[in-house]
Amino acid sequence: VHLLLWGNAYAYIHRNITGIPISLEILYPYDVEVEILEIDGIKERWYKYKDGPVYNQKDIIHLADFSIELEKGISRITAKKNTLREVGSVANYTKDIYTNGLQISGLVTGTSIMGSQELEYFRQKIQEKYGNTSGQIMALPPGFKFEQFKHNLPFADAQVIEAKKFGVEDVARIFGVPLSMIGRGDSADNKSDREYNTFLTTTIAPITLMIENEHNRK
Repeated sequence: VHLLLWGNAYAYIHRNITGIPISLEILYPYDVEVEILEIDGIKERWYKYKDGPVYNQKDIIHLADFSIELEKGISRITAKKNTLREVGSVANYTKDIYTNGLQISGLVTGTSIMGSQELEYFRQKIQEKYGNTSGQIMALPPGFKFEQFKHNLPFADAQVIEAKKFGVEDVARIFGVPLSMIGRGDSADNKSDREYNTFLTTTIAPITLMIENEHNRK
């Protein structure tokens, strides 16, 4: 979880007096500072956890995701922040539509000529009195009429649903999850062993191999 969300996962290796590992202590990535020190011409990582001692790299399990720096990895969330920001914008827009009455329910038309300020004032008054209520009788000045939209802009609803669907798919791609595993794509309803094998080999295996290799090194 730390690897995928923060881009780095750490664990301190507890050893017995003979140097044999006996347990691992998970370290929270946001409390770990990493420094590269050169000793006798050899560069080594040193880790400081909170206000505790500094540990040599041989005593720390360190998994790094999207590593373009020597010290730390970069999380997929950070690397794809623009995609996630768009997903969040769609979510906020959807919230506005369905909780704040952003949908257009009707159209008021008339023969009188109004300036922009007068028109906005008239629209606000209509919205304040009739926008969030039902069952009332509407009264309009002479020359104006109200036309209610029968389907309340179903096209806009469809666009929101489509945007949210693509948002879910984008997040799945960030973490390397095949769309069929989350009920998307052509084979979502007919997943075969090949689909699961693809998920294991392309998504799970690289993570487990990274963990295994780091444990073997340390």
